[in-house]
Amino acid sequence: MHVVWVDPSLDQGHSDIFYSCSGDGGKSWTKPRNLSQTPGIASQPVVAVDRNDHAHVAWLNTEPSSHRSDMFYTGGAGDSWTGVLNVSHSRGVLANLT
Repeated sequence: MHVVWVDPSLDQGHSDIFYSCSGDGGKSWTKPRNLSQTPGIASQPVVAVDRNDHAHVAWLNTEPSSHRSDMFYTGGAGDSWTGVLNVSHSRGVLANLT
């Protein structure tokens, strides 16, 4: 099982996307991994898992000084993850990912 969620940092005015997985039906979980680590507001995470059990995660991120959103992506498994990629480089606000 693979899960992603938004964890707001209320005292710092931003939020991050976290990931964890369970290989035993939810009895135990990996340590949550901060995927986004951005200064903005990360939201609307989605996750897909391929046949090799690698997770692919995308989310929206809005910079604190603007209303412009970009879509970001990272993928991996265990301790091996790609770097965070801005895949949209948008000039405006993006629609929902779902």
